[in-house]
Amino acid sequence: MESKRLIADIIRDLSAPIDPKYLESRVQGKTNVTYVPWHHAVRLLECHTRGYWNYSITQLYTTEERIFLIARIEIVAEDGIFFREGTGTEVLKEKKFNRDTQSYELSEIAYGDPSSNAESMALRRAAAKFGLGLHLYDKNLPPLTLGAAASLPDTIGRWRTFSEAIDWALSVAPSLDRTAATHALNQIPPGKDRAGKWRAAIEEFKTTGVLNPN
Repeated sequence: MESKRLIADIIRDLSAPIDPKYLESRVQGKTNVTYVPWHHAVRLLECHTRGYWNYSITQLYTTEERIFLIARIEIVAEDGIFFREGTGTEVLKEKKFNRDTQSYELSEIAYGDPSSNAESMALRRAAAKFGLGLHLYDKNLPPLTLGAAASLPDTIGRWRTFSEAIDWALSVAPSLDRTAATHALNQIPPGKDRAGKWRAAIEEFKTTGVLNPN
């Protein structure tokens, strides 16, 4: 099996425009929507991660009208383990107007099945959080260039990269496991307070031996 890739390289390749042969389209309302079918998303993930990725359904529940689920994609990269989650939902039945009775009736949906449709949505949304197919969501936005990326706020404080934040943590807390540290930092959402939460989590670990990123 080929060696693992750096997460930055994987995200870069997943974020690239997708070859049209992997895309399909459907009419949604009055709009023609282009999307990545779930089976092509799986193939692209398999290709760009060299097979080092996992997928699971972490939550699933239903109401009288809908099914809801959360899918998780985990990428095992050279510099750590990274995951993203996406939600999916689908109606269990749809309302159709019966001309004979002049009333609405509930019937089975006409395409796919609710659980498969919801899972497909969740998988594609989780993959999009790694960059796959993001260019399809808003075609009016210009591509993000290196210069534009440099102007974005630093989400890990004084550390220029994710790996630097991990290296700092290992330097001040030598007993910390790199994989556990990577997983913990990945759980802290990007934002102005990400660096502060990371420092606080490491300080707590030094005192208690428990790494809690929340």
